Amino acid sequence: MKLLAVLMTSLFLFFNKALLSAETEQDKKAEEVAGKIFGAPVSMGNYYFAKRALMVFGVKWGSEPANEEELEAKVWDNLLLSFEAFRRGIEVSVPEVEEEISKTLKSEKLDFNWKENKVAFDEWLKVKMNENSELFTNQLRYLIQIKKLREQVVAGFSPIVTEEETHQEFLNEYNTLELELAQFDSLKDAQDFFKKIKNNTKLWEKEMKKNPKISRRPGFVALEFLMDMWKVPKDALYEILKINEGAIYPEIVTIYSNKSAAIRLIKKKVAQEEEFVKLKQSYFDQVTLKKKYESLDNWFKNLRKEADIEVFVKK
Repeated sequence: MKLLAVLMTSLFLFFNKALLSAETEQDKKAEEVAGKIFGAPVSMGNYYFAKRALMVFGVKWGSEPANEEELEAKVWDNLLLSFEAFRRGIEVSVPEVEEEISKTLKSEKLDFNWKENKVAFDEWLKVKMNENSELFTNQLRYLIQIKKLREQVVAGFSPIVTEEETHQEFLNEYNTLELELAQFDSLKDAQDFFKKIKNNTKLWEKEMKKNPKISRRPGFVALEFLMDMWKVPKDALYEILKINEGAIYPEIVTIYSNKSAAIRLIKKKVAQEEEFVKLKQSYFDQVTLKKKYESLDNWFKNLRKEADIEVFVKK
């Protein structure tokens, strides 16, 4: 165990130095310890490098952080992934970095040749990001390395996908609804509203005009979108598919953020089974990929647990 700890520490110290090559102005900071991953020290320079990369390039995978605490968690997640990529010997070639730089500049609608016009490239970086080309290049190399790790891990999964799962994915995506929701913070308010309208569409429309703040219109979207983004229960959506357009669903449902809602069906498109025959393979691939990324999430949760991350940086 002692030998493993020494090896891990040596490996991560080397990893720290590699990332810090573009931040010589923070040499003193680099010697301070921001935390530990797998018992190995993470320098402050390494921590600030990862945080700056996140602030400059944003979140490349997962949800956007909603607060400072979630932002810090993302920084340490990326540090852990970068460490794991280094431990696996995942390398990033010069052409890969150059291609990413070109993509970045193209997305910014810049037409100069950055390889030939280093002055223009450095000037743009200074104005846009307040950093030099060496730091910018190292940040991209760091992000590409993490991306390659994720791709490598995903490629290693071989999930089992059944016919039933494939068909259900087709139904979830092909069945389409346009709903109007009367949304309330409390169940009692939703129930009072529901009693008031008594399945009367004219009264529904009248109440919506009188109090438009309660109205929500997700648009004409797939059931999958309503389940994933609005958190409308799957069983309720399939029951709504059975009612007539214009009708009010006879139950209150709980949706995202624990809100309560009455629902009226505006329009629907019901999936046709003959379409499934033509699209079966694509939906099989879709479910397979979804399961792979679910496995990736579980893999990372286990990695995070094993890493036993200690954070010394004060908020």
